[in-house]
Amino acid sequence: MLPATEFDPEAIVRLRRIGNAAFVREMLDLFEQLAVAKLDAARLALTAGDLAALAAAAHPLKSSSGGVGARCMYDLATRIELHATRGETEPLAGLVAELEAAFVRFRPELQSARERIAP
Repeated sequence: MLPATEFDPEAIVRLRRIGNAAFVREMLDLFEQLAVAKLDAARLALTAGDLAALAAAAHPLKSSSGGVGARCMYDLATRIELHATRGETEPLAGLVAELEAAFVRFRPELQSARERIAP
């Protein structure tokens, strides 16, 4: 399991209060799909120097990361959106790389959370 600084298991509990097990699994699956797509979009935007597109990719990733308890991803996406919106290019390449690495670390937690969800 990831350290508390990276993953908030209570987020899954909160999702479970909202809906049944199928709902929680669907939210986790949707998060994974969204993360893959938005990380690709962030990478492309960074390469193109399109800060508006980078902020637009980070924003939904920020909110969805918070929803599933991916704390580190939430923090990084928040910082990326902020720097991109301000036009501060210097830290962005490193932050996007950190965000991608955080997703790699979080992906096994997603699988584990899916498996632990009681019907």
